Amino acid sequence: MLNLRESDRKITNKNLFKWLLVVLFVWFLPSSIFWTSLYLYISEDCERKDANSLKIIENKLEDIAHDSARTRYFQDRFSKLFMSLKGIPINITNLQRIIDGFTGKYPKDAMSIYIFNGKLEIIKTKGASQEFEKFLKLASSSPDDQTITEDHLKDIGQKIPEPSLIIKLVREQKNKAIELGNPDKYSL
Repeated sequence: MLNLRESDRKITNKNLFKWLLVVLFVWFLPSSIFWTSLYLYISEDCERKDANSLKIIENKLEDIAHDSARTRYFQDRFSKLFMSLKGIPINITNLQRIIDGFTGKYPKDAMSIYIFNGKLEIIKTKGASQEFEKFLKLASSSPDDQTITEDHLKDIGQKIPEPSLIIKLVREQKNKAIELGNPDKYSL
């Protein structure tokens, strides 16, 4: 009987080895392919979701940056101010009170507001000068108008830096708040 048992053991060891080979090819290999594929799919999905999240964050930051631009901020406020001034009889005291109320919400000297009548003549409120009247007349003129001389630009240049560039900007962007060269002052 001893001999039989040893032979049975040899057969059993052979069977065990065969069985392990079968398990390796039938279960382990497909299982490892399955789990590797699942890992790769999940990794790819996470990367795609991360990329989408970063794109959303980037778009929101661009929107915030665009909306926080000073000219965009002041555009709405200037529009409301000028709509409230439209049609008011010209009374310098009342106009100055409205302007002071508006500018008082912001740091001192952050802006200067000049009011013009329908004939493009400046209304003599605080800080108003003829240079701004000349500037508005030139900015309101046709781009083909050749009457802008160096003397005009020199006069206006005392109050507005780079007047020829600013006139061009005002012509291109009517009814928009724009920077007048000094990043703390705007024009509408």
